[in-house]
Amino acid sequence: METNKLQVWQKKHNKRVAEFHKNHVNNIQNGNGLLARWEKFVYNKGKALANINVLHKNHVSEVERGENGNGLLAKLERFIYNKGKKILKSSK
Repeated sequence: METNKLQVWQKKHNKRVAEFHKNHVNNIQNGNGLLARWEKFVYNKGKALANINVLHKNHVSEVERGENGNGLLAKLERFIYNKGKKILKSSK
């Protein structure tokens, strides 16, 4: 099977990009300039948002299974979740 020149270029390009990002992360972590501080701020906010997304997925699955407790707030949350599901199904 012939190796396509484009495939070879793409593999080399991917390695260059990966190396660039690795070096860039090191520069951001070690830098104190305005741009480095701004990038650290944005990076940390992005990490926090990604973590919130994971926590939300876990919480929704707990609500679906009824594992988030039997208190008033938990019952209200399940009620609203189930009503929302029914409304979305009926609107399709």
